[in-house]
Amino acid sequence: MKIYLYLLIGFICFKTRAQLINDESYLDSEFVKFKNELLRCVINKGTTGLRSLLAERILESNDGCGNPGCTKDEFINMYFKYSRKVVGIQCLKL
Repeated sequence: MKIYLYLLIGFICFKTRAQLINDESYLDSEFVKFKNELLRCVINKGTTGLRSLLAERILESNDGCGNPGCTKDEFINMYFKYSRKVVGIQCLKL
């Protein structure tokens, strides 16, 4: 009986596949620059530089802005409200 259980568990694990992420962003050099600058802004909490990278309306999960979206300022205030001291930090340009 244990053998059948082990076979069943093994078969289920074999048949279920994890999601494979195929990131091809490295193929576009401009997009790589954008991703790196965005990452620097988020890590450094440089809201001035982040504001220049974001679109006018941001569609985010239902926990935040929801379906109609929110403005850049609403988005930044929602996620960076505790870092108002560093609003003047500029992100490093590539």
